[in-house]
Amino acid sequence: MTSQQYNMFEPGPELRDIVRYFWTFEGVATHEEPYVLRTVANGCPEFVFHYKGTFEELGRDGKSRTSFITGIHGQAGEHRRFIVKESFGICGAYLYPYALHAVFGIPGIEFTNQLSGLELLPGAESFQVMDSLHAALNNQERLRIMSDFLIRKKRPLVQKDIAGAVRTILMQKGLVSVKNLSELYFRSHRQFERNFKEHTGFTAKTFSRIVRFNSLMQRHLNTQSSLTEIALEFGYYDQSHFINDFRAFSGYSPRTYFSGKAAELL
Repeated sequence: MTSQQYNMFEPGPELRDIVRYFWTFEGVATHEEPYVLRTVANGCPEFVFHYKGTFEELGRDGKSRTSFITGIHGQAGEHRRFIVKESFGICGAYLYPYALHAVFGIPGIEFTNQLSGLELLPGAESFQVMDSLHAALNNQERLRIMSDFLIRKKRPLVQKDIAGAVRTILMQKGLVSVKNLSELYFRSHRQFERNFKEHTGFTAKTFSRIVRFNSLMQRHLNTQSSLTEIALEFGYYDQSHFINDFRAFSGYSPRTYFSGKAAELL
């Protein structure tokens, strides 16, 4: 039987403007009992290093593709599936979406729904940090290497208003008025939408929907309330709207996802 352990760690003060938290994820799996990792839509990208085990992505075309070892799992409006048939270990940094521009000088929209190996991104330091991560002996050292790399690479935030809007949406769990946000941070709604999409990869409305979905999922894990009650709490007053969002962002209906049967489906 497979087993997993996931841990989260606060970033240092130098990185709190671009890193939400660092994390490690380890598990046991075998060829006979593989582990299938299902990711749901997520408005925030991750800087990831696989130090043990090889994951393959299960494509919608039925083919599998070997995942990168070190790279960026971009913010995603879609779900993905990965499989590993041996014990594994991963660590990473969960970033704010605008962090990608601050670190790599590339608009966030270029990373949307993309898995980008670090070796494909600009800067000689990318190769140096990959070598250092491979040589590290434990997760404490790996996270320190990641942290130092991000500190060295990050530039001052160009769009502080976008950063403020993103943080507002996250704090409000996606339950915000985009019109009010644009009025708060920009004089022009069109300029707000254009800048927001360039730096986060999504329109403010889509980003808010994804954040609302992620917040609902987290709430369901930490409460005894029914799914219907939670859906209403998060503004889903129409059941079909809720089910459509759920399918789009997770790949399953709510009933299947929370029944435990989703874990059996490849």
